[in-house]
Amino acid sequence: MKKLENKVSIITGAGSGMGKAISILFAAEGSKVIAADINQERLDALKKEVSESGGELTTVLTNVAKEEDIENMIKMATTKYGTLDILVNNAGVMDNFGPVGEVDNSMWEKVMKVNVDGPFKAMRSAVKIFLEKKSGVIINICSIGGIKVVLQEQPIQQVSML
Repeated sequence: MKKLENKVSIITGAGSGMGKAISILFAAEGSKVIAADINQERLDALKKEVSESGGELTTVLTNVAKEEDIENMIKMATTKYGTLDILVNNAGVMDNFGPVGEVDNSMWEKVMKVNVDGPFKAMRSAVKIFLEKKSGVIINICSIGGIKVVLQEQPIQQVSML
């Protein structure tokens, strides 16, 4: 039996990078994957790759900065497969590591909506399912940008996380 046999997983940012790799791995391990991303072409290529290797993957065009897209993503899992077992919050954007004095409000708001609000709202929806069934897993992924400070293109120090 595969490690994720009969599990249903949602993976955000599934169209490229780590999200794509996680989607391929989870499908290979038997999970039914809901792959969410803002790029339909990348999702189509991922679906083809997973299908050719015998995995099961459904795509859903999702902008995690939009609550209605998050709700649609969760609904896709519960409608198609009847449940949700694993949520991987992987989607994220950067502010180009600009100095804080140069980051404009629109960039800040985009980063916060995608990197903070999106995962929170996805977790809030997933937890409702997990509490009802008394099981579930949430994996939140972040970048080194969350623990490394950059000023004038030179690292100042690493921030210790408690």
